[in-house]
Amino acid sequence: MKKHGVIVAFFFVLISLFFTSCLDFWLGIFQDVASSVKSIWLYAGDRDFPEGEADNPVEISVGEKATINYEIEYDVTNSKPITFYLKSSNEDVAKPTKSEIKTSLMEGTFDVEAVGEGDCQIRMYITGYEEGVASSFATAGFDVIYIKVTPEKTVKIVDSNGNPLKNLTLYKGDSMYLSYINTYDNRSVKWNSSHGYIVEVNSNGYIKALQKGNATITLSTFLSDKKATCDVTVLDAKNWSVSVSGSKPAKFYPKDKFKLNCTVNVDSGVSQDVNWESDNKAVAIVGNDGTVTAVSAGKAKIYAVLANNTSIKSNYFDVEVLAPPVSSNQFFWGKWQRMDNGKVYDIQETSVSDDLNEYDIVSSTATELVITTLGKFTKDSDRIIKWHDDKKDIDIPFYRQGGTDLKYKLRVVGFADEIGGATGNVRAASTDSGMIAKKGLKVKAQSEKYSTYNDEATTDNDGYVELTAPVQGDSQTITVVDTVTNEIVVVPGLKIDTDGANMGTIPLVGKEDYSLKVTGTIADKYTKNGYLYGNNYKTYPLTLTITNISEIMSATSSCKISTKEGDNLNLKIVNSRYELDDVGISAMKSGATKTIDLEVSYGSLVNEYVDTEIIIEVTNMNTMRTWVDYVPLRFFAGDMPITISAASTEGNNETLNGFLIYPDGNSTFFNIKSNSSDDTNYYKTLYIPVFGKTSSNPYRMVFCGANVTGNLGESGEMFYTVNLNSTEATKPILKMKDYYMFGENGKQNGNDSEDTAYEIKESFEGYLGYQDIDFYTLNVESKSTVPHDE
Repeated sequence: MKKHGVIVAFFFVLISLFFTSCLDFWLGIFQDVASSVKSIWLYAGDRDFPEGEADNPVEISVGEKATINYEIEYDVTNSKPITFYLKSSNEDVAKPTKSEIKTSLMEGTFDVEAVGEGDCQIRMYITGYEEGVASSFATAGFDVIYIKVTPEKTVKIVDSNGNPLKNLTLYKGDSMYLSYINTYDNRSVKWNSSHGYIVEVNSNGYIKALQKGNATITLSTFLSDKKATCDVTVLDAKNWSVSVSGSKPAKFYPKDKFKLNCTVNVDSGVSQDVNWESDNKAVAIVGNDGTVTAVSAGKAKIYAVLANNTSIKSNYFDVEVLAPPVSSNQFFWGKWQRMDNGKVYDIQETSVSDDLNEYDIVSSTATELVITTLGKFTKDSDRIIKWHDDKKDIDIPFYRQGGTDLKYKLRVVGFADEIGGATGNVRAASTDSGMIAKKGLKVKAQSEKYSTYNDEATTDNDGYVELTAPVQGDSQTITVVDTVTNEIVVVPGLKIDTDGANMGTIPLVGKEDYSLKVTGTIADKYTKNGYLYGNNYKTYPLTLTITNISEIMSATSSCKISTKEGDNLNLKIVNSRYELDDVGISAMKSGATKTIDLEVSYGSLVNEYVDTEIIIEVTNMNTMRTWVDYVPLRFFAGDMPITISAASTEGNNETLNGFLIYPDGNSTFFNIKSNSSDDTNYYKTLYIPVFGKTSSNPYRMVFCGANVTGNLGESGEMFYTVNLNSTEATKPILKMKDYYMFGENGKQNGNDSEDTAYEIKESFEGYLGYQDIDFYTLNVESKSTVPHDE
């Protein structure tokens, strides 16, 4: 039944406004609207309310739509369409699906969609009634209907977070419960699988992947046709695996990197992509290619996960990042020999090593060094540091091998001729006719062990350059810069091992020519502690090696091997069809070597030692250009015997420990057992090379390491005698007053430091007391000119 409105109030308002001078404005509205529209009425469904009563709210759920009926009563028959507007008081709750209706009909419908929970009004009006207020009955020109939006009524398959689950990937044998939401009727639901032989599902939503394939799981309500679906893909991962492997550095510090490898085993056609993960990114991170980068000290586990199956994980690769290494002070660099047992420790920039172990540096100043496990070392002098043995409660000294700031020489070599045009541009290193080619070259040396140390100097007219290494035995990487012609180049990465002597040569070459490196090697077993002797004492086997260190193939060549004119160096080629003046060499590709076996010896020496060299000239048979290089050698005139005897204070079998330190920094450690029951085992004869009198850097002799315990039978205090230039032993005379007072603590200005070392010119005797150290400077002329075989 239609519901009619009353418009009497409308006319009273118009009459009132007419008498307030607004008649013209309101008459226009009245004539345009009210003359044709008598009333508008909104309602939902078939509900019929008594006249004058408002509709109850229309109740719908979020996401649903409600159909609203409208009736329009016109004052007269209307044939011209009129535009009616639809508006919500809160579009976040509900809103019409269209904003206007243009019609001349008396009834119709429009839809309202629910957006969010709450209450609002939907208004239908014509122009002039936008802000009208609804009364308990319809008023001409507008009407409203009340909307109440309740929570969504839905059926969904959801994940653990309540989000709709539309797709799911499982692997053969996997099983799980599916979760759901049913707000439609809050009752039980039904489950179904489109392919139960691939994925089965029971009444509780428990699914199990049976075999590889695809299936759709459907959820539906019992009392309606509401449904939700989830597509399931099953992969066969029965034999799939991911594993990682790699070799991590022994010491891994922040910013260091290394790379892990990954092996993936999956079915054919399945992606092998993995995602790398670190369980502690504050310690170590890993890139997409498996590169692990250390961040800070700590431990982390690195693993890989199959990209399309996160349940397939690799083994964990354990990573430990150490705290940044501590650097030692430069004073402590080098090799130190423990004076009581001869053990050598090599102190490098950030670590310390002996024959078996490597230790970290804890802290360092200019006078103190603390090393893990070993403990604290304290500077005593420029060549001595002391370590306290807590177990024996004694200070043990260590002597520096080879000294510091060690100077060494290098010589530039290369092709012997200078080439160029009329302008005289020199492109190759030379020896005689082209001196300018090797003059003024800047030579840079970078220490291999000590990254913070480097040196540089400029070559002289003969191509020599003098550089300084931080310690003896440190390898130097040599770089040469040609600042004159910019045509001279050196093969990069050349390494030189310094020992304080003439260190050999630097091979230079023009930019379009090859480069050779010549070395001469005498095996250690043929030398005496690394030394060679002249005066026709011995013939040494020497292997000459010529290497093409350039990238350009060298031509077929003739090699001449010779000595300096007037030199007493004797050469002989062995195991060869050739003579020294013409050794045939085939063309050598890059990296190829030619070895030539020689025998070398040296005749009479005027001085205690001589520095000499073997000259190697390699002539290119195509261009007749000659390459010149040298092998430096040092021969000594002879050695000097020193015989040392020992006798224990308590008549036990303890040993006397000591050193002979040479002018070049090398040293010989010795220990002599004191045996009271065997008079043949109380002395030792040492043979040392004769350097001659070198007052600025003489021989040193050191005794140390005496120990005492609660048992006098274990006392290491010792009488000793030293016979210079002698192979005969003198058994110590057991007179404590005479021996002890020679340089011991009981005498003023004792010889317990290098600065207070006693100068010795003839044989002497002494006594080594507890925690004592005895220094001697040997300034003695050698009576021996022929070396002795030990």
